Amino acid sequence: MSGIKVIAVAGATGYVGSPVVDELLKAGTFEIRILTRKSGVDGSAVQAFKSRGALVHGVSYEDEAELEEVLKDVDVVLSALNAGGITGAQPNLLRASKKAGVKLFIPSEFGDPFEGEEEAEVFKAKRDFHKLAKELEMPIAVILTGLFPDYCLVPLMGWNFEAKAVDIWGTGDEKITWTAMPDIARYLAYVLGHVPLTGLQDQVLGIQGDLKTANEVVALWEDKHKAKLQVTYKPIQELHDRVAANPGDVLAAVMRETASGRSRAPEPLSNDLYPGWNPKPITSVL
Repeated sequence: MSGIKVIAVAGATGYVGSPVVDELLKAGTFEIRILTRKSGVDGSAVQAFKSRGALVHGVSYEDEAELEEVLKDVDVVLSALNAGGITGAQPNLLRASKKAGVKLFIPSEFGDPFEGEEEAEVFKAKRDFHKLAKELEMPIAVILTGLFPDYCLVPLMGWNFEAKAVDIWGTGDEKITWTAMPDIARYLAYVLGHVPLTGLQDQVLGIQGDLKTANEVVALWEDKHKAKLQVTYKPIQELHDRVAANPGDVLAAVMRETASGRSRAPEPLSNDLYPGWNPKPITSVL
């Protein structure tokens, strides 16, 4: 067993946080503390987790002293904050974690590595976070999962299956790591319960449910549905221009990573930390 007993989760009701908290509660071996802004304490999702045994703390992420008090005796802080939280609240949460004696901080970096071009705010914030963690000597564990298929295969990102139309930036031949959020949540709950803290501290864990190019995803969909998709290829420069015009355009920044071949989990993969994990292939959501 890992020795981890108390886990605090920030961003517990979002796309990433909600399934993670669900799996941590299902494990039945952790004390779960949910950190939420005071305005969110009475929300239905938060109260549902509370009814299952989670402890709920309304906090101000701008108040490090308050955060430090809430994080006393916490072993692991897991941040599932959204992009706005990564640039704002997460550094304060890290500093408070260090002061409170937290043993491990898992930042909100589920997705791609952050080697993106300098001007994208979300990747700059992640680089700055890593610098801060080193300065504070705060152990972190980064979980890199590639893209979430059920979240990313949507019209906003060029995948309009209902209209049988797909936009692909670049050639579509770059390999992409795809990992479904329910599988990520199961993985996290398992490793936090079974891997010793020393095996997680200052580690980058790359996990992968499937590895397929955009063109391969098109072919898989067509084979599954016995229909053709109209595919339009667009220049990556369009994404460069979008990010240059608006460095806070997270979708464009992520899509540029994918088109540039950087949406792939680092190897060697850490799938085997969870024997029998068996994540679902991308065809399960097509």
